[in-house]
Amino acid sequence: MRAGGGATTEPQPGDEVPTWTREQLVRMNDRFVAAMERAIAAGKERMPMPQLRQGEVKAIVGQSFAVKMFLSRLTGAQVKIVRDAMVKLPVNAQGAFFESVAARLPSDRITDARLAGAVRAVVDRHRAAA
Repeated sequence: MRAGGGATTEPQPGDEVPTWTREQLVRMNDRFVAAMERAIAAGKERMPMPQLRQGEVKAIVGQSFAVKMFLSRLTGAQVKIVRDAMVKLPVNAQGAFFESVAARLPSDRITDARLAGAVRAVVDRHRAAA
């Protein structure tokens, strides 16, 4: 560790970082999502993706960085394709939906046709499994 003057110091009692249980992390995430949804509804915050609706924040917040990057590359029309398919799925399947769609698309260029095909394939796979 470096002290204010740049010198290295030995670890001190109390420097430990507590580990959180999965249940604690899930509770913290749920509280954060609820707080963000309230702030967005009150106009104090903006959506991470302006094209998404407020109720869809929960599905986005818990996603990996790769999925967030995937979503950030979509046009407004492409977000609508994804959103329209996602809202038809049960809430507990929506997170996996983003992961599956992102995994089916190349990282360089996402066309409307490729996106629609990936969305259809994921939705069809979900229906077949249900």
